[in-house]
Amino acid sequence: MKLEDLLHRVRPQVPGCPEDVAIDALRVAAEQLCRQSHLWQEKLPAVSIYSKIGDYQLPAPMHTRVVSPLTVHVEGRLLEHRHKGELDQWHRDWRDRLAPEPHFWTMNSPDEVVIVPKPEGDKIDALVATASLEPADGEADLPGWFHQYATCLKEGALAELKEIPGKPWSDPKMMQLHQRRFDREVARARYDVSRGFSDRPIRTTAYPR
Repeated sequence: MKLEDLLHRVRPQVPGCPEDVAIDALRVAAEQLCRQSHLWQEKLPAVSIYSKIGDYQLPAPMHTRVVSPLTVHVEGRLLEHRHKGELDQWHRDWRDRLAPEPHFWTMNSPDEVVIVPKPEGDKIDALVATASLEPADGEADLPGWFHQYATCLKEGALAELKEIPGKPWSDPKMMQLHQRRFDREVARARYDVSRGFSDRPIRTTAYPR
């Protein structure tokens, strides 16, 4: 699914709005939805790890950005997430420690993880992470199931567009209405994620920060 597939839901309510402006508003709405709900989650391509190196960039799919890593495996073993403050308590020189196998992971940035301790040898395609994603531009291929959240993206885009001053479609009052609708739809998406897109009871997930 492309963001342009939703233009027919947005442009009739913003007469005169150029197509590229409307697509960019849909992109902003999709970014906000993904960041606030961690709705879009994917397994990323494998990364090789190397002796005495702990920092690794996560390879996001084309036209996307990593919002947050969710899990990190090395050679099929799930590593435990630790904040840097927790690692300081674990061992004061954790940044320099070496071991045959890492046990923990932490973050330098949303798209860069640190495995701890550093590996003592090279391992090809050993690190596999899952992460939540967001579109980086209007060319991103969104999963087909994003159609379920078309109303959310429409409301977010309209809130963005109607806030632009001095345009034929500008309307601060309607912007507030669309923003409230968007916030409600984002809350629904968060609920869907919390229950694993099923009718199971809600589970609480702590996302790394």
